[in-house]
Amino acid sequence: MIESEVDYYSFLDPAISEKQQADYTSIVTIAHHKQSDNIFVTDIFHERCGTDKTIDYVFYITKKYKHKAFGIETVAFQKMLAIEIEKEMTVRRQYFILEKIQPMGEKVVRIRTALETRYACHKIYHKPILCDELESELMKLPNGAHDDLADALSGAVSLVTTSASYHNNANAYVSQVQTIDYSSIL
Repeated sequence: MIESEVDYYSFLDPAISEKQQADYTSIVTIAHHKQSDNIFVTDIFHERCGTDKTIDYVFYITKKYKHKAFGIETVAFQKMLAIEIEKEMTVRRQYFILEKIQPMGEKVVRIRTALETRYACHKIYHKPILCDELESELMKLPNGAHDDLADALSGAVSLVTTSASYHNNANAYVSQVQTIDYSSIL
């Protein structure tokens, strides 16, 4: 894959607890090939872990892939995690677009809406071994014990279309930004 031909997107589905029965914190990173519209799952993070490890991985993965956008589900405590990631951008001097997504509707419906047609059209590709757990979750939907990776993948795939509209309108947004005299704050 030639880097200039793809855009990278990740989505973080954070979990609250590290207990054995709890959901996993899941981050799925995809490469979207702009010309073919194919999606390649390039990286998966899937652990029961604390916020520090999650934040460290977010910065590792955004540095590794130079994301077009990084999405995070922001329901309840997850809003605080998004705020912590934004604060950490300044500390680490590593900035990226963090899209805070408040999911709408039933999770299984969201996952199927984002993924079923692309899979049916052979537009999503998995690396062997890397995606074993993801494939297991997808095959067991809606009755599996966990759907964290499937949810994170659907979030990343959804960013491809929602971020495209954002970035296509970026020039209009920039033209509305007020000019700031930085000499007084430097």
